[in-house]
Formats: sequence, structure tokens, C-alpha cells
Amino acid sequence: MRRIGMYVYSLVLLFAISTHPGESNITPKQYLFMIKELVPGIQTVGILWKAPPESEEWVEKIERAAAVMQVKVVIAGVADLKDVAKQFKNLVDSHNIQALWIFNEGQVLNSNVSRKYLIKNANLSKIPLFAPSLEWINEGACVYLTKEGGKVKLRVNEKTARILNLSVPEKYLPNTEFLAQK
Repeated sequence: MRRIGMYVYSLVLLFAISTHPGESNITPKQYLFMIKELVPGIQTVGILWKAPPESEEWVEKIERAAAVMQVKVVIAGVADLKDVAKQFKNLVDSHNIQALWIFNEGQVLNSNVSRKYLIKNANLSKIPLFAPSLEWINEGACVYLTKEGGKVKLRVNEKTARILNLSVPEKYLPNTEFLAQK
């Protein structure tokens, strides 16, 4: 009986790790690498997230990846709707971010109000928004990264990319799907 319990616990743990929100099976290093590829010369990436329970582990992974990629990362947590605008403005005004990565959606960041505010203001600030889901791209965010068949796949809102002068390097075009904003 104890062996079955350990087996079930291992499966639950494995499932929890493999389905961590915001990562889409892409490591922070892969994510930051793609941000650097799409935004040449980038120095600072802002990350908005609703901190998961194991946030210390993720902060360490992100910081290690940022060091390897030689990019500064500023992580801002949001607890409720009023934090979204405040943290976005702080990232833009105080830290001069050049890209915004929404690390995980959660209820706060994925609310209609938050999503529309962040997409609109990132675009107005000429900051590419790296979205946590395809829904964001359909509403005007710039890029959504996912992993399919062992390869990173880019889904790019063509209108937004054109407005932000963001172009996908030719070597990534076979793994890129361009979508038009509704």
C-alpha cells in the first residue's frame, strides 16, 4: 500500500512540475533566448506574474537564465487588479524595460481588464508583450511561445509586430505562425 502511495505521489509531483503555468514546457533560458533573438540589443526584460507557491525556485531559474543570456530581468508580482497598472508603470518608468513577459496568467493577470490594459499600454509604449496564451495574441499582444514536437513555436500577431518594428529572423520562420488581430 505504501508503495502505491509513493507511486501516486511521484506521478502527481511529475504532473505538477511539467504543467507549471507560464512555462508551456519552455525553460526560462529558452524563453529569454527567444526574447533576445526577437528584440536585438535588448538589455532589460520585465516580468509580470502572480507568484506561484514555489516562486523562489522559479526566481532562481529566471535569474540564472538572465545571467547566461546577459540580460537584466525585473520581476514584478501582482496580487490584485490594482497592482497590474502600478507594476506595469513601475517596470516601464523606473526600469526602462524593452520587453514584457507575462510569466503566468492566473485570475488577476488573465482578467479581461488586466489583459486589455497590458496589451494596449505595452503597444502604446512600443514594448513587445510576450504573452502566456494564444488568447492574448488574438487580442493584440505580440508573441506567444510554445513547445510543440520538441521545438519552440512562435505565434506572432502580425499587425502588432509590424507596428513595433519586430521582425522574426529568417531561421525561425519555419516555426512561426503569423496571426492577424481580430
